[in-house]
Amino acid sequence: MALRWNALANEIQLEEVGDGPESGLAAAQEYALYAKVKSLVNAENELCNKALRVFPNWEHVRDVADNTLRMAELEKALRHNLTKNRLANVWVTKEHFQKLLEGRAGLLLRKFTGFFPIRLGILRLRTHGCRLIGHR
Repeated sequence: MALRWNALANEIQLEEVGDGPESGLAAAQEYALYAKVKSLVNAENELCNKALRVFPNWEHVRDVADNTLRMAELEKALRHNLTKNRLANVWVTKEHFQKLLEGRAGLLLRKFTGFFPIRLGILRLRTHGCRLIGHR
């Protein structure tokens, strides 16, 4: 392994390991480090490519992997979009329930429909709904 590493290391201008038996272990460790670095570079490229697909007009998209400020901007934009999408999903669910209950009457239904304008959260919906039917 050391012999093969030295041949490759010479070509790509990396440090060679010795010729002894312990050199095989050193070569294996060097290769493991190389594999980690290669994996990191691939992950950075994949991040940039996916960021480009999500934000095609952002001029700093290629700087995300190399610039912590740009990475923070990307994270903030992703969190904003995620929050916006979650809110839109909650809104659609609320409207769906309102359409299902439209034209219906009763005490339970009045309490249930009065609940929507006050509390939009799904978790609160589940908790409140369980209290209305006597479950904890």
